[in-house]
Amino acid sequence: QPTYRKQYELESMKPSIEIQVQGKIKSYAPGVTPGEILREISVENDRDIVAAELNGKSVDLSVPLTESGNLAFVGVRSPKGLD
Repeated sequence: QPTYRKQYELESMKPSIEIQVQGKIKSYAPGVTPGEILREISVENDRDIVAAELNGKSVDLSVPLTESGNLAFVGVRSPKGLD
């Protein structure tokens, strides 16, 4: 049976990605989607969100994220949301 220290070491070795959204950085498991993050945080007019941007690149809300970066949400009424 693993000791507490070994269990902690195993847990800390799990890969994670760092996502910055609304000025806060949080660790997530690779494969989390922008939609899942959106449901977790409070965003004004969240029903108007149609896409996201990770490090300036447009991504669908259902795309699994595999890299760390800055996440921003795109609203339907924004210039990018109208594209």
